Amino acid sequence: MPARSTDFTLLSGVDVRALEALATYRLLTVELMRLAGVGQDVKHLRASLAKLDRLGFLHRRGWDFTPGQGRQPNLHMLSKKGAKVLTELRSDGVEVKTPASLTQAVQHIPHWLGVVHWHIALRTWAASAGVNVNWVRTEFERSGGLKRATALDSDNGQYIPDALAQITPADGKARLLVLEYYRASLAHALRQLPAVGDVAVAGNVETHFNSPLRARFVVVFETPALRDQALARWPERSAETWQAFFVKSAADLSAFNDGWRTPGGNLVSLLPTQ
Repeated sequence: MPARSTDFTLLSGVDVRALEALATYRLLTVELMRLAGVGQDVKHLRASLAKLDRLGFLHRRGWDFTPGQGRQPNLHMLSKKGAKVLTELRSDGVEVKTPASLTQAVQHIPHWLGVVHWHIALRTWAASAGVNVNWVRTEFERSGGLKRATALDSDNGQYIPDALAQITPADGKARLLVLEYYRASLAHALRQLPAVGDVAVAGNVETHFNSPLRARFVVVFETPALRDQALARWPERSAETWQAFFVKSAADLSAFNDGWRTPGGNLVSLLPTQ
């Protein structure tokens, strides 16, 4: 049996949960760790992350000031040493891998954190609803070289959603989720949505993953106000193009399956409830 790379008695339950969360979500702030269930006491979380940083188990990165918002929270990512330790801690023997390289463009970080928030909400709901999350891919990861992990071919060229996920509810039928996350620019959303609608109509996501069931396109806006503005100006909102589209604000993600709106304005559930 190979020697362990560290003394595991140095690690508390919060430390181990933090490493597991970093392996799952790739990129976390203290607040996102709290949402992910690592711990509720922010002071203890900060102390745990500082210890893991000293041990070399994670990378902690500060990032530039955003005009008018002050300094942003530190980002945390699993290091190779942390991945090795977590592999040794796990009983299944499955190797934990470090995140693929991330672009260093600071302006994208708030967007990435919004995607991670959605990912956390998805897994939190799935755990309580008996839904299996088979896999999640995010745009900010790389699948090899510079290729983004969510990139796939569409009828109009490459399509790169913010996240892709495959889940299996209690009925045993795997379903695909496609995330488009919008932060501040209503104009950008309104320009992009028709192309996303074309992808949905063509079935490009289903073809890529050989899925017999139609993918669900979840469109999340950072604020309720931005969501409402988008719904009010949604292009041809009653068209069949949008039958598989579900719209929500990030503020409402804690009720993950319920409270979605169709582009036509109806309140619906993401998946049928039993």
